[in-house]
Amino acid sequence: MSDQCVVAQYNDPSHFLTAIEVLEKAGFTTDEVSVVRKRSDVREAISANVKDSTSDSPPTGATTAGATVAGGTIGAALGTATMIGPMLVVGPIAGMVAGAAGGGMASAVESWGMQHGVASRYERAVQEGDDLIIVSGDSVLINQAQRLLHTVSYKSLERYESE
Repeated sequence: MSDQCVVAQYNDPSHFLTAIEVLEKAGFTTDEVSVVRKRSDVREAISANVKDSTSDSPPTGATTAGATVAGGTIGAALGTATMIGPMLVVGPIAGMVAGAAGGGMASAVESWGMQHGVASRYERAVQEGDDLIIVSGDSVLINQAQRLLHTVSYKSLERYESE
């Protein structure tokens, strides 16, 4: 696992879905991108994108992005998803969270230089309805992810590096 990450926090589901789509179009994979959402939000994203096959209109951008999240990032990684209370964690961080001794997400991400209190704040934000995208990797990958995530409106965008 890398020792750097960038965390993008979203309070608007459409911006979150767009950010996932931007990362996927840039070639980021589920080995580099983790998603943290409330379980109910995941179910809503999947349900909202179940489409009537008789519809004559093409899917909207939001529907396409939602389907990408449901069918791509989240759908492909559901086998490795980890539940933490009301949260669903997908991607490489899921294994870290599962392996963390009782500390949940906060203990798992400290290796990236994130303070325990900051990680706990992110956990609370997700419980209150925000969504997180966490990209981990080397500095080149993190720089690219940060540039891409800056193109979509976010609540916060923070970079963490171990010292």
